[in-house]
Amino acid sequence: MKNVFIITLLSACLFSCTSPKSKQTTVWTDTYEQKWRYQLDGDMKALLPDDTKRADLIDYMITRLKTELPNGLESIPQDSLTRLARKIGVDYGFAHAKEAIAGETGLTPTLRPWTKEMETMFREAILSNNEGGDLAEKNKACDCFITELKKIYPDSVMLPFPAGVLTKVSAVCMEKLSVNK
Repeated sequence: MKNVFIITLLSACLFSCTSPKSKQTTVWTDTYEQKWRYQLDGDMKALLPDDTKRADLIDYMITRLKTELPNGLESIPQDSLTRLARKIGVDYGFAHAKEAIAGETGLTPTLRPWTKEMETMFREAILSNNEGGDLAEKNKACDCFITELKKIYPDSVMLPFPAGVLTKVSAVCMEKLSVNK
């Protein structure tokens, strides 16, 4: 009985002494993290067949998710999780821009239908890459970029872009926007 009382008292002390931050991070146990690593790996296998590059992307995502969502993926609504995943994907893309330009992403090119979400993803990526400047001008650049991509890919867009597509679209938009000034 004395041992039970001591254990209970010790437990109460430990629980009362933990900081709110440590309570928040308890959801990211090894088991929880492994569950999401397995899920992401399965979801990405067809799109990113290179095991090393896929593991690098998953490491990046898990690290960011742990930072952004200390209470776990279930702690925010699905639409917020989708926006966060898009933001993490854009950030990863910019962090690996040299690979993308060289065509060495390891991603399997896939046609993705044009949707409002796809346009939003492109818009967010373009705006996040162009800090400063006039918002109206940035929005014109986004509109031009999406319009030009839709000329090349009217129904579905190829991701990742084949070599030269971004350069071509950027050049056309820069010319159009400089003429309209």
